[in-house]
Amino acid sequence: MVMILVPLAAASMVTSKTLIGLIVAVPGFLSLVADLPCAALSDRVGRCRMLVVGSGMSIIAAVTLSRSNEYLGLVLGITLSGLANSFWWGSALAYVSEASSPEDHAHVQGYNGGLQGLSAFIGALLAGILVDATGFAVAFVVVAVLGTLTALVALQTEETVKRADSQFSFTEIINGYRHAGRLLCTRTQIQMAGVIGLLYGIVIFSVGNSFFPLYVTTQIGYSSTLAGSLLSVRNLLGALVSPLFGPTVSRFGPFRAILVSQALGSLGLLLVPWTSSAVMMFVLLGAQGAGFGFAPAAANILVAAGTSLDDRAVGFACVGLFWRGSMLVLPPLLGLLAEVAGMHLVFVAGGLLAGLCITALAVLILRRSNELELVPYTRSQS
Repeated sequence: MVMILVPLAAASMVTSKTLIGLIVAVPGFLSLVADLPCAALSDRVGRCRMLVVGSGMSIIAAVTLSRSNEYLGLVLGITLSGLANSFWWGSALAYVSEASSPEDHAHVQGYNGGLQGLSAFIGALLAGILVDATGFAVAFVVVAVLGTLTALVALQTEETVKRADSQFSFTEIINGYRHAGRLLCTRTQIQMAGVIGLLYGIVIFSVGNSFFPLYVTTQIGYSSTLAGSLLSVRNLLGALVSPLFGPTVSRFGPFRAILVSQALGSLGLLLVPWTSSAVMMFVLLGAQGAGFGFAPAAANILVAAGTSLDDRAVGFACVGLFWRGSMLVLPPLLGLLAEVAGMHLVFVAGGLLAGLCITALAVLILRRSNELELVPYTRSQS
């Protein structure tokens, strides 16, 4: 909701598209800087403390945004919101992996991914309704209420990581970057999860959200309503498909389910410029949603299997680096490609990059299939 409300609020205050773009980029830059130290802190002091602190920061951010009447207030609010995300996002994912039993893990993560997608769908819808009906201030107050509910739940949640305060070390927190490098170099599961995160960033965010609406409205002549409907179908189908991840893994195995689903979503992107039919566009966007509906759950079970309680949140932060990094780097490059060679080549380039990621996944599976386990580690196992 914040990422939808803030650009709209900024557009009502300033006319510079550059300034609006800068404010939207703030959370991404903060994530690249703060996610790993916050994840390392979570692995040291526990999940629930981080959830409470992050929720508290999100409440302050929402209240700040609700009272902002100028651009600088929005910058402060979205900065606090971005930091809040770094505190609670990795901790929440780590907690879900630790609170569920190993035999139920794929099913739990499938429902978790479905709820994430459904919340994004409802949040976007709610943000638009609230702005039209009540204005920005009330919409941000609703965000603050959601943050309060999250904090109350976190306060009542049983901790999964037991840590003594005497073990806290600021140096170890800063060394979250070193821990992340070690995981990426030594844990095949983390490497696979990172590739899935990169795939998700390419198909869903960098090409899908950034260039698809522009392509179908300017090149094919679709209305903005139809373009938005296509993306809504993709997102909603992804949310509905995600709970099927557990049964699919049980029937076909995790690696086959991961490879086939990601290949399906990537193909749905590559074929976009080869049709102008609205029906076929719905089919292709549906393929993207169905394929990448498995992506969050797949990445989550891989991270849980490749980490222990001592470094699990850092593992989740590693995946975030891939998809957040792709969102920062790829759109400008793809925009240059569209400017020089045509908009349709953006989808070809995105499809080819996705194909390289699928190949990398297949190579990792074939080379390390005997080493890969998808049962979450405990500290004793690690």
